[in-house]
Amino acid sequence: MSERRVGRLLLEVFRQWQRLHLRDLASVKLGSGQVVLLRIIMEAPGMSQDSLCAQAGIDKTTAAKALRKLEDSGYLLRERCPDDKRRNRLTPTAKALSLRPEMEQIARKHLEILLQGFLGHEIERTAGYLSRMLANLRRDLTADTPGPGTPRKPTAWD
Repeated sequence: MSERRVGRLLLEVFRQWQRLHLRDLASVKLGSGQVVLLRIIMEAPGMSQDSLCAQAGIDKTTAAKALRKLEDSGYLLRERCPDDKRRNRLTPTAKALSLRPEMEQIARKHLEILLQGFLGHEIERTAGYLSRMLANLRRDLTADTPGPGTPRKPTAWD
């Protein structure tokens, strides 16, 4: 399998995963990106918008648009941090928390679909490969002098 095929397959898996989410979350009228943000916020109520951006791997503009939609739909409260008026604390509303069981059930169902037919050791190995790929991408995105041909420091993966 060529390197280009790996990239195409990863992209197609992501697209199909999003389609599943959109189909099964149509009842809550939220996009898959909004659901991801809402789930992160539910796991750490009161987190800052900057922290959310870092955890979700998205920029501030994208987050602001999605958060505005969540707020307008009644799923999110944004409050100024008392310590730093430039920051917002993000808190899920009761309406959002009432969706949590359904969102978790859908996530479990999608994971079962995704991993259908895989053995335990295959799942572990795949998770390891994907973690390494993610680490490579994050390392490159945060490098001081990114670019092709730039020598990198050895890591635990080497």
